[in-house]
Amino acid sequence: MTAYRLDVYDTSGDLQAVITDFRRLSYVKRINAPGMVEFAIAGDHSLLDNMLLNWQIEVWRKPSGGSWGREITGLYRYLRWEYRNDNEAIIMCPGLMSMLGWRIVAWTAAYADRSKFTSAKAETIANTLVKYNATADATVVNGREREGAITGLTVEADGAEGNTIDWYCAYDNVLESLQDLSLVGGGDFDLVKTSSTAWQYRWY
Repeated sequence: MTAYRLDVYDTSGDLQAVITDFRRLSYVKRINAPGMVEFAIAGDHSLLDNMLLNWQIEVWRKPSGGSWGREITGLYRYLRWEYRNDNEAIIMCPGLMSMLGWRIVAWTAAYADRSKFTSAKAETIANTLVKYNATADATVVNGREREGAITGLTVEADGAEGNTIDWYCAYDNVLESLQDLSLVGGGDFDLVKTSSTAWQYRWY
């Protein structure tokens, strides 16, 4: 029989709970989209006493005769209540890639190699959008209109792969721009957890 568990980490990356008494669990993994983790627990569950925004929820799966493997990591963002015979809390956690949707391309229109790309490789465009809108390089000093760094987020070294295209994306949502880019760029992308508090953007 396949077993499941939920490992719960706070924003500092410290393990806070291992949940096996959830009442329901569903999750979906998607290509070039965040996916979602959703689970139900009793309304008086101890997890609800402390859980805060952006705590990490890891779904682990163990097939019969197999080993534990991490299926997906979500970030706690929403909670809703359902009232049946007793109270239930429904916890909704978009996948890690949802972090890219927290930022826009905050560079003025036609800013070369930031919001306007001419005859550039799709991977280079994508990496640049993430680097200068969501990593430690997303700063006013570098020319971005507002500070935008997401702590722990980095970009894999550029391989200049994909199709050569022109791209214009001033003030677009970063995730949405990457999704549109992947449709014509000849590649896919992901946000990969590399440590308890670090994530790397990668192009495939």
